[in-house]
Amino acid sequence: MAKELFRPYFKDFTDMKYFKGKTFFAPERVFKSQFARYFPNLRGRTLEDREEDTTNVLLGNVSVVSVASSSWAQKQADAWCQERQNPGLEGLLDHWPGKDEGRRAQLVEINYEPNAWKYWLVKMFASQQRKIRSQFRWKRYFTVHKGFEQELRLAIGMPNQKVGHVYLVDERCKIRWAGHAVPEESEKESMVKNLRRLLAEPRNIPSAETVPDTVAATQESSIVE
Repeated sequence: MAKELFRPYFKDFTDMKYFKGKTFFAPERVFKSQFARYFPNLRGRTLEDREEDTTNVLLGNVSVVSVASSSWAQKQADAWCQERQNPGLEGLLDHWPGKDEGRRAQLVEINYEPNAWKYWLVKMFASQQRKIRSQFRWKRYFTVHKGFEQELRLAIGMPNQKVGHVYLVDERCKIRWAGHAVPEESEKESMVKNLRRLLAEPRNIPSAETVPDTVAATQESSIVE
């Protein structure tokens, strides 16, 4: 209990003294599907003001998933996921008008707030988040308070919860690429290139029963050649 309680606050802020919290660089290629880890099923409150599971939104869709636990982390996540800051995404996300009418990815946003008081404040000001998003995106914005423990975060390459994280997740809810903290230009380019790659893969829509609600498999030697 004490380890989980105190570790994030002191360790994560200490880590941010070096490279602004960056602990790895985003890969140049996607992880092979057969070795990729599943994105964990998290339960949170959406902007539709009801409790939902993230797996229900991710399953059957190629998704860009951002995870942030503070306004500072959110700015980092936005640097990856917002078209104005990462212009290469134009036309690749379904909420943004683009020239191409082909297949597009969805943006799923997760606001992780383990502090009960801050979680309550986030819920109180949810209306502000609704105003800046189209209604069809409300079900894709989750505020998560519980169920995202340290072991689970570490398993999906999230060693520092104080910085923003972004994942490319395929139709089977598998993590195929990941980045975090302040992105380098080369990392943004890698994100766009690999998102295009996922969108070009043959569609493989599984049933809900085939996707576990926990992280599985391994990513060792999992980069596509």
